[in-house]
Amino acid sequence: MAEYVEQRMEEMMNEVEQMERVMLLTSDEVKELVRKRKQYEYKLQKRMKMKEDFVEYIQYEINLLKLLEIRRENIGYHHKVGEIEGSIKT
Repeated sequence: MAEYVEQRMEEMMNEVEQMERVMLLTSDEVKELVRKRKQYEYKLQKRMKMKEDFVEYIQYEINLLKLLEIRRENIGYHHKVGEIEGSIKT
């Protein structure tokens, strides 16, 4: 299970690094994002899965997308939308 979660986290790192590089998120926010995603990924890998775990993770990602949209408007950065938000949506 830990191997799967680490693999998923590795796959997500490109978008996370992009968010920090273009200043959509601070380094502290990136650390929190990674911590929360890892927590959710572990919840989804446990033997007894609960619908609430999926719903919470989805809601977290929806809130992240809203935050990124607001930050993009505030700083006027509209590049790499497909790379960042696209990977979150899929």
